Amino acid sequence: MNIKQALKQKNKLVKKISEKAEFLHKENCVVVGAVRNYDPHTQLTELINETESLVNLKTAIHLANVEVYSKIFRMSELKNLCKIVKSIDTKEGIVHHARYGESSMINYESAIKNQEKIALLEKLEQEIENLQDELDAHNVSKVIL
Repeated sequence: MNIKQALKQKNKLVKKISEKAEFLHKENCVVVGAVRNYDPHTQLTELINETESLVNLKTAIHLANVEVYSKIFRMSELKNLCKIVKSIDTKEGIVHHARYGESSMINYESAIKNQEKIALLEKLEQEIENLQDELDAHNVSKVIL
């Protein structure tokens, strides 16, 4: 199994664990005489076993990713940086403001211009895309389990 397949398997396990937990909560306590759709003991045993499988799978994925952690962390932080840069206000010139029945004209100037912001975002997004391509290749080629 490669990392890509392991990540898919991990997501499936997470979903199964969530579903089993939901069934367990719904079916454990019922009105006396009511029919249970699922056996809570079976659900709990399966929940414990699948949780153990998830821990083992996540451990294997993390160990296989040691060599690319810097890329994973860099990509995450670049995405965060993109959010910050996108939120930079770059308005320029005179802007009319109307507030609480009063209006005013305010003249703005930005140190970081919109064109500079756009260029930086394009550069960051290109690096993120390149890192994602490298991680995708790693996830397909790196065999675990």
